[in-house]
Amino acid sequence: MRAPSALVPVVAGFSVILLLLLAVTAIGVTHIRHLSNQLAAIVSERNQKAEFAVAMHGLHEARYQSLMLASSLDDPFLRDEEMMRFSRMAGDFIQVRDRFLALPLDADELGLWNETRGEVRLVEKHAGQIFDLLRRDALEAARGKIRQELRPLQQRMMQGWARLLDM
Repeated sequence: MRAPSALVPVVAGFSVILLLLLAVTAIGVTHIRHLSNQLAAIVSERNQKAEFAVAMHGLHEARYQSLMLASSLDDPFLRDEEMMRFSRMAGDFIQVRDRFLALPLDADELGLWNETRGEVRLVEKHAGQIFDLLRRDALEAARGKIRQELRPLQQRMMQGWARLLDM
């Protein structure tokens, strides 16, 4: 029988070190992959929030433009068609809003959403009154209400949407 070589402990030690390095590398790669997935999920969620905020902003701008167009149309059939488009956009807004609210919102986002929601309610209240004036063919009264009451509220609401988008 041969006596064990002096290299056996060195080779065994080197093998243990290699196994430890491989284990640390495997754990590191797994951890980095996990962090990468978490970051991708956060970015995706932020993108969805921004996309929904842009859609809601656009729908409110389009609804305002629709009311202005309806108030300038003398043909009652064209006005009714525009008013129907105005009403359909409300349903579209509700769908986007529900999808936005289904996402997790932090405290700042929720606070800003509630502020913007208050502005939306004010705008919708005045838009409903203008809508009624348009149905009764009171075009001058509707135009005056748009200029004097709705326009400043609309601008304030749009600033709220812009702040929500920036967040």
